[in-house]
Amino acid sequence: MRPDRVMVVDDDLSMRQMLSILLKRTGYKVEAVSSAEEALEAVDKAWPDLVLTDLNMPGMHGIELLTELKMVAALNERDVEVIVVTAYGSTRTAVDAMMKGAANYVLKPFDNDELKMVVRRALGRRALAAENRMLRAQL
Repeated sequence: MRPDRVMVVDDDLSMRQMLSILLKRTGYKVEAVSSAEEALEAVDKAWPDLVLTDLNMPGMHGIELLTELKMVAALNERDVEVIVVTAYGSTRTAVDAMMKGAANYVLKPFDNDELKMVVRRALGRRALAAENRMLRAQL
């Protein structure tokens, strides 16, 4: 069984590196990019199982990336979980992210164990949904 593919999208190099190391040590295959635009180019080459994106980035915002990823996934009959991470959280932004399909919304600074749990849960839901689709197809 292949490891889950996680894409980290953050304009802050140190945050990108820290998240990459944390997730690789947890057993995920990680690709890190510095912008939402770069993320959209990268998904054409290798579709991720989960995208962990910063909210506030130059150019395309994390919520816009979430919307684009969900649209591309639907057009290609694929699935992707998206977790939005931000230091500038508000209830309105969190609700907006969740309404647009985010699996979760995490505030910085976060506890590493908590983040790993959020990622594990999102990937677990994705695996369960895939299994349900497969079983329906068999019926």
